[in-house]
Amino acid sequence: MRSDFADLTIAILVIGLAVPGCYDAVDFRSGAKLLPLLALATLIGLNTILIVKTILQKHDVKKINIPILRVSSLLLMCLTYTFLIEKIGFFISSTLFFIVIVGIFDRKRLVPSIFASLGVSAFIYLVFSLGFSIYLPTGELWG
Repeated sequence: MRSDFADLTIAILVIGLAVPGCYDAVDFRSGAKLLPLLALATLIGLNTILIVKTILQKHDVKKINIPILRVSSLLLMCLTYTFLIEKIGFFISSTLFFIVIVGIFDRKRLVPSIFASLGVSAFIYLVFSLGFSIYLPTGELWG
């Protein structure tokens, strides 16, 4: 039951972030908008399927436990991340975001998550800057 609530929460959050992304991606130049729109449409479609599947399952309403603190923390972190990405840049804000998210959901593996967060942030940064020639925000503090 707990995973059903988490599925619904995350699916709604992803759709809520993907829809404005589609709106922004439509304004990209013609060659650059195909991949973002395809990825966002896939996210919206898969998460819609997840929501429908989760809702249609039989549930015992009395057993649903809502982890309000974790969900609130996740939403607060997403808002903070969008603010910090412009202030301190993509790499630092993404690394901090990944570390805090893992800390919220799995405190036992916090030390390995620091290295994984650094690796994932570096990989994403390199793919976008070297592979797609899209330069991610460096932040107002650094220049």
